[in-house]
Amino acid sequence: MNYKFGLPVEIIFKCGAVKNINKVIKDNNFKKGILISSERFIKSEYGYEIIQLLNEYIENIHFGISANPTIEDVELTTKAIKDSNVDFVIALGGGSILDCAKISSCMAAMDTNIRYFLENKLEINKNI
Repeated sequence: MNYKFGLPVEIIFKCGAVKNINKVIKDNNFKKGILISSERFIKSEYGYEIIQLLNEYIENIHFGISANPTIEDVELTTKAIKDSNVDFVIALGGGSILDCAKISSCMAAMDTNIRYFLENKLEINKNI
């Protein structure tokens, strides 16, 4: 099954799609990114393959996110994104990894933290 689905972000779903990741990076003029995943995934054969594909673009690899991400997970991931000074984020893994990476990329771009964001009921207005 192959399809393309777009919302505010583009999702490409097909066998071997990851092999085109460098094209997506180049097409968007991205320069430097961070990979957010789990330690288990990073150490897997598939994780190794992805790291090799992204080698020239990845500034940092961040892992250690809980199965049900906590505020602290979001804060640490936001810090990793900000400290890496990147223009794109790639998240590989299950829903916890993806959710934490998405909100952390917004917190990093908005230069705020998740506690302030939630307490003040801010709206997301940018992301990395």
